[in-house]
Amino acid sequence: MTRKRTTILLMMATLLTGSFITTLAETLMNNGLPMIMKETHVTQMSAQWLNTGYMLVAGMVMPLAHFCMKRFALKRLFTITMSVFLVGSLVATFAPNFHFLLLGRLIQAAAVGINMPLVTNVLTIIIPARHRGLALGIAGIIINLGPAVGPTLSGVILEFYSWRMLFIILIPITLLTIIATQFWVRNVIEPAAVTIDSTSAGLAITGLESF
Repeated sequence: MTRKRTTILLMMATLLTGSFITTLAETLMNNGLPMIMKETHVTQMSAQWLNTGYMLVAGMVMPLAHFCMKRFALKRLFTITMSVFLVGSLVATFAPNFHFLLLGRLIQAAAVGINMPLVTNVLTIIIPARHRGLALGIAGIIINLGPAVGPTLSGVILEFYSWRMLFIILIPITLLTIIATQFWVRNVIEPAAVTIDSTSAGLAITGLESF
């Protein structure tokens, strides 16, 4: 295996690990809602915002992903998004009440909205055309595996631990991903001094939020 191929595989593994852990968090809370409702004394409608708010914020932030890719170096951008996800996980882990727990979830979601399109776009750049279909297929399986295994994994965890463990397990993996980013992620996209069309971005975010 050539050095270039090894570098690409390590970079791909790092990006996909980050994408997997962020999408895993999307459904990880499903089985924990009854326990959270009981402990924080909130209604089912309020507790459901831990999932609904997560998807809503992720969708609202997603239109900004292309601008962020053009504006910032890849290593820096991926480090920032994973750090934001880490902060959200920490806030949720130590949340003293439901409001802080919801805040942690929304912070996590902001990172997911950038990461999902970012990783897919970067893979089309770093993978040679003849292997691109296979690589994107594998990436799709890994990214979609997160939401698929989330409920099962959370069910096992909640048999033995508190709902806070659903966030605690994300922290070390996120930290390792941030560290790996510093060694294996390369700036394959040259940053440019682009500006954002605030009106278009605002309308897109508002439209997604309303939908």
